[in-house]
Amino acid sequence: MKLIDFGLSSELVGKHGTSKLYTQTGTPGYQAPEILRRLGYDGVEVDLFASAVCLFMMVAATPPFGGAGEAKSTNAFYRHFYMNEPSKFW
Repeated sequence: MKLIDFGLSSELVGKHGTSKLYTQTGTPGYQAPEILRRLGYDGVEVDLFASAVCLFMMVAATPPFGGAGEAKSTNAFYRHFYMNEPSKFW
């Protein structure tokens, strides 16, 4: 698993050393809901989400959001994360 990619890295400056990011980037299927909502996100949190998707695929041998695995608010599996109801995924 690739743990570091500095291609879109940035320095976080602001209150308590953090600020929100707004770049719409990432591979569909690995994008956290915060990225799709376009309201600003925490880089550490969305990286953790993408890592969790990778780990899910290693264990289950399938993408967590169905065959195409695309992160869309209309996807039957992904929408639980998009609507902030992750317990309903299972």
